Amino acid sequence: MRDSALLYYFPAAHAGGMFSDDISALPEGLRYRFRRRTSQQNVAGPDRGRGLLITPQQDVLISYNPERQTWRKCGAHWIGYRNDYQSADFAKRDARGDIMAPGYAVELGGGRMFTIPVALADMPNCRIPWRETLDETGAVIRELDPAYQDVCLVAQMLFDHITEDDQFQMAEDLLRRACAQAVAVNYDLTHDECLALGLFTSESYQRIISAILDLPAVDEILKKKAGEASPAASGGKTASPATPSLTPTT
Repeated sequence: MRDSALLYYFPAAHAGGMFSDDISALPEGLRYRFRRRTSQQNVAGPDRGRGLLITPQQDVLISYNPERQTWRKCGAHWIGYRNDYQSADFAKRDARGDIMAPGYAVELGGGRMFTIPVALADMPNCRIPWRETLDETGAVIRELDPAYQDVCLVAQMLFDHITEDDQFQMAEDLLRRACAQAVAVNYDLTHDECLALGLFTSESYQRIISAILDLPAVDEILKKKAGEASPAASGGKTASPATPSLTPTT
């Protein structure tokens, strides 16, 4: 059995003693996260005291091991991760064992590769599941799978924040939450867990935006059109790519 890649620690003192198995003593905003869980009570933790060690992962071994783990204090609790974790430890998979929504393999903070889906409808590499149905006039239309509605809205929001001169302007908190939503499509990670793992850097923000909007494909299309319509097609220089080099996964 593998060691848990992600752990929470709640000091006993913050609940007046040990937590009960029904997690009713956990902070209300975090209870949803541990509906499925592995936990141990009255164990050592990063505060040098004792408390509850718990993870949303199942069928894993859990223990406090500071030599193999990194811990961050997050208010009244701590979030820790195994130093040698892999993105696959958090991957969501369908019945066939495939990643939920294919897209671009993107390097995030810490050097791990995460698959970020193209979620802007009608883009060349968009693989968000869809179904055909009828609109109110009886015409056949395609609807994106409702399970991916949130990330598709995020992609549209990101696209809408690109200005006419191809600059990107968005409040930092909105950008952070948008990128966390993009990661969460294929990985069982929350906004705070992404931050605790150090996934978000200036470079990774750019890479996530590029992937979710399929900007590498757009760049290739524009370069091809420019090459066909300019002297560059006969040996002149072509424009440099404006986006990172990414390859769609299948």
